[in-house]
Amino acid sequence: MLLKILGYNYITLIILVCLIALIIINKNEKPHGLELVWLIVIMLFVVSLNESVRAYLYNSGIIDEAAGRRLKLIRLFLYAKTFIEHCLYPLIILIEVILISELKRKFIFFIPELTVLTVEIINLFKPGLVFIYNGEDLNWESGKLHLIPYVAVVIYMLILLTYSIKLLNKKVMSKGIVVTLITIITFIGCIFEFFNIYSGIIDEIAALDILVYYNYYSGIYLMGLKDELYERERELESNKVNLLMSQIRPHFINSNLAVIRSLCYEDTDKAVEMIDHFSEYLRDNMQQIDDMRLVPFEHEMESVDNYIYLEQQRFVDRIEIIRDINVTDFEVPPLSIQTIVENAVRHGISMKGTKGTIRISTEKTDDEVLVTIADDGTGFDVDEEKFDGRNHVGIKNVKDRLYKTLHGYVIIESTKGEGTRVTFHIPVTQNK
Repeated sequence: MLLKILGYNYITLIILVCLIALIIINKNEKPHGLELVWLIVIMLFVVSLNESVRAYLYNSGIIDEAAGRRLKLIRLFLYAKTFIEHCLYPLIILIEVILISELKRKFIFFIPELTVLTVEIINLFKPGLVFIYNGEDLNWESGKLHLIPYVAVVIYMLILLTYSIKLLNKKVMSKGIVVTLITIITFIGCIFEFFNIYSGIIDEIAALDILVYYNYYSGIYLMGLKDELYERERELESNKVNLLMSQIRPHFINSNLAVIRSLCYEDTDKAVEMIDHFSEYLRDNMQQIDDMRLVPFEHEMESVDNYIYLEQQRFVDRIEIIRDINVTDFEVPPLSIQTIVENAVRHGISMKGTKGTIRISTEKTDDEVLVTIADDGTGFDVDEEKFDGRNHVGIKNVKDRLYKTLHGYVIIESTKGEGTRVTFHIPVTQNK
């Protein structure tokens, strides 16, 4: 009974169910052309269900017993069913070509499909041009242009075959072999369908085509994700090295050690205190560079305080810090604020030659947390590219890490002779 209802079309339905199950299982993976895969699946379901209803009408004896108005309705359904199948077969193969190939000017590909559609519409009003259902037993008979749907499919297969040959010539072996396999089995399906050796096989072949290609492309997609992850890990390691080189400067270390050495003769308690801050500064920098996870704002400020303390010992009475902290319950990339503060001291205040002020403030809006580091140092032209021989990776690292970790961004405003203002814009949704 079930076979009568399905019309031996159960193989197509099983393949489609397996394909849908794979897509649902891999719902987090979205390889290229997934929407086209879904479109093909829907069209194949329509074709399969149409075929199942047709098979049921013939196998159950309903057509043999039909007469009058009921017979007209069945004839109307059969014409609509065949019209849909003849139009969808080449369209399904066309979408497969668009999905698989990377050929340009794809609008030209629709000409065979539009030809089929035109001829099939004419056949609805003038039965017999492509096909006709004769007599009370509704026997199907072919018309003069009954080959049109098959010709369209063959044209699309030739396009796909040409594409597969190009792939093989370019040594793109994996995709070339898959596309060639899909082309060959579809050709075989067309031959079997045309000579009525296996009715409905084209449905199964089309479903198998898309199942094979989906599995292939999912594998390529996963390989691409692995490559992308590997590249990101390499980039992260590179950023760590760049950040380490920009943060731990020999001149800075030597200067602090020189200050500590002189304090050992003049003020041992002060020397011990400076050693404590210096060791905490080094420890924080090393640990955070190695970890690279987000840190609480207050923890980042501890690193800033250690750095400022050390610089205040070197530049006595020349650095003043003003804090206007209105919000602290958020996270930042490690060493991000410290990097900006160090730039303010090194390139702003120390170049000024007189006392300078750094103001660190935080505030929260409806959408963002704003962190501002402003100084009244020498300032610079933000549009001017620097060719001073120095390695300016610090601010670039801060921008990259803020965007990649929190989808935030940095705004830099500066005026020569007046100072610099750097503002972190951190989305509130990233800090919940």
